[in-house]
Amino acid sequence: MKDGQPKLRVAARAYNLPLGSLQRRVKGTVSNTGHCSGRKTVLSARDEQALANNCLLLARRVFPLKRQQLRSLASQFCQQRHCDSLAKSAEKTDMSGQHWLDGFLRHNSTVAIRKAESLSQARISKNRLDSV
Repeated sequence: MKDGQPKLRVAARAYNLPLGSLQRRVKGTVSNTGHCSGRKTVLSARDEQALANNCLLLARRVFPLKRQQLRSLASQFCQQRHCDSLAKSAEKTDMSGQHWLDGFLRHNSTVAIRKAESLSQARISKNRLDSV
């Protein structure tokens, strides 16, 4: 390190950091400061937000999605966006996985899976597009 600054080993002990991680950060080997461990996501954050908005739009129009429907919708969305990292099992079943759905619901707290209410005929006719 430069003159007047503490040595890496002392700084690593003081801040309870692994020495190797600190060395890589100082050298510039690790340029991104964001989260970089784990698998790459199937959908980008922008695509996930678009899918969440689509789910909310369907819910507002009296079509709440069940878990399987959301998984199927996500798979169709991914095929339309030409996502290369779609799992082979998802291609066979035409559904995204349970773990993907759990992560999606965790990332997008505005989307929730709830049991649909029974609706009266008057409320359904009020929400039709031709009457709006």
